[in-house]
Amino acid sequence: MDYVESRAIPYKDVIYQLRDVKRKGWLLREVPRDICESVAEHSVKVAHAGFFYCIDNDGHDLVKVVDMALVHNTPEILAPDITLHDNISQKEKYRIRLAALEQITSPLGALGEKVICLWLEYAAKKTKEARLVSQLDKVDAAVQAMIYERMGYEVEEFFDDTKKKIEDKRLKDILKQMLKLRNSEADFYSIYFHLLLEK
Repeated sequence: MDYVESRAIPYKDVIYQLRDVKRKGWLLREVPRDICESVAEHSVKVAHAGFFYCIDNDGHDLVKVVDMALVHNTPEILAPDITLHDNISQKEKYRIRLAALEQITSPLGALGEKVICLWLEYAAKKTKEARLVSQLDKVDAAVQAMIYERMGYEVEEFFDDTKKKIEDKRLKDILKQMLKLRNSEADFYSIYFHLLLEK
């Protein structure tokens, strides 16, 4: 099955089109499209989280973390979000996303090469920046899940999955503090970003 749409798209327009691409995990849990988080919203929040985490020179390359966070879901403009429910191997998922990204970036010359390099580094998860962005991606899903849980949607799976995948000590501590707030009236993202700024 060919998951990648065949159409050209100027990269400058990608972020705007990603505003209209809804996160599939939430749709599968019957979150209505009008309140469902978009891929663009998610990517920007992960970038903000990376900025706050790295702002005081913690040893990560702050610019690379923010850039990587902004591009990590770029393939989804042409290739749909692939979840565990799709029963697709990690190897095939990688192939689909890389094919989509190559199509998006092929007209862009040096800029396209930079986007591809950032995404490949993110996908490989061999650098500390890539591992950090990957974990921030998971924590962001858990924080967003807290919002939907408070609205009555069944999202327990996101909390269990995130707890298993976070290895960074600071993020583990932050996630633990955040999950204590489940079903409260707290401003979850304000608290999350504040915790990221604390050392």
